[in-house]
Amino acid sequence: MSVNAGSISVFGFYMHYPWMAVTQVGLALAILYKNLGLASLATLVASVLVMLVNIPLGKLEEKLQEGLVESKDKRMKVTSEVLRNMKILKLQSWEMKFLSRILDLRKIETGWLRKYAYASSAVMLVFSGAHIFVSFATFGSCILLGIPLEPGKVLSALATFGILQEPIYRLPDAISMFVQTKVSLDRISTFLSQDDLQPD
Repeated sequence: MSVNAGSISVFGFYMHYPWMAVTQVGLALAILYKNLGLASLATLVASVLVMLVNIPLGKLEEKLQEGLVESKDKRMKVTSEVLRNMKILKLQSWEMKFLSRILDLRKIETGWLRKYAYASSAVMLVFSGAHIFVSFATFGSCILLGIPLEPGKVLSALATFGILQEPIYRLPDAISMFVQTKVSLDRISTFLSQDDLQPD
């Protein structure tokens, strides 16, 4: 429960991200439209494509986060049980049996953590290449539409891509945090909806 509550408490930092991102992207696209005209639509399309590519990665990340949290819970439960019953384990010489059990659970947890780290890395890779992809799409559209690429327009567009880049770069962290918060809320909801224990 403490891990789930911690994930929810961090969510407050990311809670306002969606409307801030929409505002920043809207202003950046307005500036690009003023400088580059219709080529700014290529920026919009490229940005939307980058965000759409991230949807399946976000779903995969959610599935892996659930597996990671469940495996961590199992390991913590066994570890707590061992610590509570240490005296009995020592008397019966069961230390190695329970140690191997904890290590097996830790190995499973590490596997989930590795998969989650790979999925998070894939999300970051997509968004790290987003700036180059958006620039290529925009300037390629300028060339195809016959819009002259003057130094002032190019530098202004690159600065505007910097404004556009911040919400795109923060999106993976926000998606990850939304996923973690959803998993945590689901787990807390499941826990709270269980029947109360009846005293003996």
